[in-house]
Amino acid sequence: MKTTKYGDFTFPVKSVQSRGKRVEVVSFGSRTSDALIKVADSYLDLETILDQIC
Repeated sequence: MKTTKYGDFTFPVKSVQSRGKRVEVVSFGSRTSDALIKVADSYLDLETILDQIC
């Protein structure tokens, strides 16, 4: 797992999706670029479930 605030993973995500794979991003919203969230097939912000996992 890699955490990034930048959208530098949008190209690899699109590349994987072009091969018929789904991409799910799970991270803290404050550390994730809007571009990455937008390109992912689904997104889960860990901040919304933090009380359930800690």
